[in-house]
Amino acid sequence: AIALAVETSAHLVLLDEKRGRTIAAHFKVRHLGLLGVLVQAKRTGLIPVVKPLIDHLRHHAGFWIDNKLYHYVLNSVNEMV
Repeated sequence: AIALAVETSAHLVLLDEKRGRTIAAHFKVRHLGLLGVLVQAKRTGLIPVVKPLIDHLRHHAGFWIDNKLYHYVLNSVNEMV
C-alpha cells in the first residue's frame, strides 16, 4: 500500500497497523487511522458523537485501543469518558 501511495503521490493513506504507520512516516506519506477518521467526521459534523462508536469497536469488533489513546481521542472531541 505504501509503495502504491508513493508511486501515485497519494494525498492520504488509511491504515492502523503500527508497522504500516512507521513505513508511511519513513516515506513521508501522510496517513490516518480509523480513530482519526472518526475524529474528523465529528469535527466536520458528519457524526454527532465518537464515544459509542469507539466503545463498539473495542467491545464487539475486537479493535484494540490503548486506554491512554482512548482518553486522548475522546478529550480531543470534547467527550467525557
